[in-house]
Amino acid sequence: MSGTGQRSMTGSAGELTPTQDAAWRAFSTAARLLLEELDRGMHGDTGLSLSYCEVLGQLAEAPGRAMRMAELATASRMSRSRLSHAVGSLERRGLVTRRDFSLDGRGHLAVLTSDGLQALEVAHAWHAGRVRQCLFDVLDDAQAGQLHEISDAVLRHLAGPRHPPNAKTQSLRKH
Repeated sequence: MSGTGQRSMTGSAGELTPTQDAAWRAFSTAARLLLEELDRGMHGDTGLSLSYCEVLGQLAEAPGRAMRMAELATASRMSRSRLSHAVGSLERRGLVTRRDFSLDGRGHLAVLTSDGLQALEVAHAWHAGRVRQCLFDVLDDAQAGQLHEISDAVLRHLAGPRHPPNAKTQSLRKH
């Protein structure tokens, strides 16, 4: 990108410049390896996958620690079918319960249990430590800031109206 924010069009349509190609390959490989490491380690050490922790985290931040299943699917960036499977698994473990939505009788609420909150707290502590080890211990503060800015720009571009930015990301930009 130039200083004005315009993309360089040196490659033909559908081609990346050498710099873009190298950046894409490094980013996609690093992101994939990081997420695989975090998911494998978290599942092995806490019994929860990253996606299940996302569901628990969304519920923990919701009023009354409860959300309609359709809203939870959107917030967790899962299909309704995948979310239903995840909630069923979490429910069998006593981390979540389901109940009818009382206002209109349609749909269900997923509700975080006290055991679910405790499991999330353990997983969150593990996650924070491992993210620090795998990512932030190899970056200085300036690089961490650049990573945030780059990630935020991509999120704003891709998220659109279907996936609003994370409230935590929004609050970080204000500071």
